[in-house]
Amino acid sequence: MSDENIILLAADSGGSKTDWRFLAPDGKCVQHTVTGGMASLRPGMLPVEEFARIAKAALPGADLRHIYFSLGGPNVDEIKTTLTKVWQHVPVTVEREASGDLVDSCAEFLHCNAVVMAGTGVTAMGFFPGSKRRFAEGWGPVFGDLGSGGGIGLLAVQKFLRGVDGTENSGRLTELFAGESKDLDLTAFPGRMELKSRINLLSRKDLAAKAPEVCRLAESGDDAALSIIQESALNMAQLAAAVAPENGNILMLGGLFNMGKFYRDMCVRALAQLRPDARWLWDEKISIGVMASAKVLQLYGVKIDNELWEKLKNV
Repeated sequence: MSDENIILLAADSGGSKTDWRFLAPDGKCVQHTVTGGMASLRPGMLPVEEFARIAKAALPGADLRHIYFSLGGPNVDEIKTTLTKVWQHVPVTVEREASGDLVDSCAEFLHCNAVVMAGTGVTAMGFFPGSKRRFAEGWGPVFGDLGSGGGIGLLAVQKFLRGVDGTENSGRLTELFAGESKDLDLTAFPGRMELKSRINLLSRKDLAAKAPEVCRLAESGDDAALSIIQESALNMAQLAAAVAPENGNILMLGGLFNMGKFYRDMCVRALAQLRPDARWLWDEKISIGVMASAKVLQLYGVKIDNELWEKLKNV
């Protein structure tokens, strides 16, 4: 193949989805596809090879020269081994998004000195003089991730079940679990046990998918949903306050902040109470996928300037 057919692959993967971007060396996106998430606590938990092969099929026969993969979980070796197997003889770089290396590589264009990455999970990092970094969260769904999409979904399930028990008012959260409670008599033991079985089938991805709906209910005035969203916004502000340098600019990054202005404004108010010197930054066009695209171009030897950065943002 001629040089004009050269392709670079940038990927961003969390617990819910993987965003794959096939790029020409000039930054043009040749193909963009989405598969299931490949980040997990341990190898073998997700069908990572299946997802990689689906991505490969989106642009068969590509003259692929480098793969950069930003990973939201610790299963780095599994991902690198899998990508090397699926795309043989192609150099593969896999980095943990929580390390801060990807953000640092794009610092010139982000205009921030801290970032909170919030999707299915959440992690935060701040950048200080002398290449020092400060980290918060990233402890995973069992011990952390309180304010993340997965955390919001979990709190919604818990509040819904307390509503079933009559120990708490779950408001309109019952609407979010109509499928799980369909045709069940929840006043009877068999119905309760069937609900328990159905609820336990919910994956972390399923829980995270509930977050925008919880936010929608909160914005409509439902007190039960509002308490959950307020707790999440406070957690985001606490993370930002914990990692940001003095007079810090903290970038909102990840799907959680795409839930809308209602949620972002709540985060802004919460941070103002904790750190009046700091402020959030928001740009709906900036994503980990955009930064991963810039990184794979850099790895191939392409210099990123403002024009190219804007091109990558508009994929």
